[in-house]
Amino acid sequence: MIKAIIFDYDGVLVDSRDTGKEAFEAIAQYLGAPGFASLREFQRSQVRYEDFFEQWGASGEKREHTQKIYRSVTSKKQINLIPGIKTFLEQLSKKYTLAIVSGTYRELIEPTLKRHDMLNYFSTIITKDDVERSKPDPEGMHLCLKRLDIRKDEALFVGDMTMDIEMGRSSGVKTAIISSFSWNTIEDLKQFKPDVLLEKPQDILQELP
Repeated sequence: MIKAIIFDYDGVLVDSRDTGKEAFEAIAQYLGAPGFASLREFQRSQVRYEDFFEQWGASGEKREHTQKIYRSVTSKKQINLIPGIKTFLEQLSKKYTLAIVSGTYRELIEPTLKRHDMLNYFSTIITKDDVERSKPDPEGMHLCLKRLDIRKDEALFVGDMTMDIEMGRSSGVKTAIISSFSWNTIEDLKQFKPDVLLEKPQDILQELP
């Protein structure tokens, strides 16, 4: 029986596609790396920070500076909530334990949740700051399950990217993928064969008892 619903942040609770693209372009300019010519190219890139840094030789102080660039760009932008998500979370919180596992920094997640009076819905929030290995490594999911004190079969993970599918599969947690605000194309998502592919977060109700 499902006891907890674990959400990704970007693309599931908020629409950060344009902000993410701008941040990556700023980092690319600093590193002398090719930028992303269009949002679609960015959606298909599946770039992870670790791969980006390694490919363009950012290490030590240089890597720390790229993180500062990302924080600077994203902290100045107004991130929009996914339509209807606050009401939906309030509804779910009456029956399920809610949590977040995200590759985003805590300092960017919590202020947005506080501003929209949504922070209290979540029993625990696992961010990039809490793990050594980011998605698709299952470290964050394992930590979340441990904090919630539940088994993997008692959780449903809601993500939006191919790396979320990989993390869910490697951790043994059923994963529902939301396509509407994903950084990946619907074709890419289907190729990775998620447990469930849905259009919007509210559609997960059909997967719940």
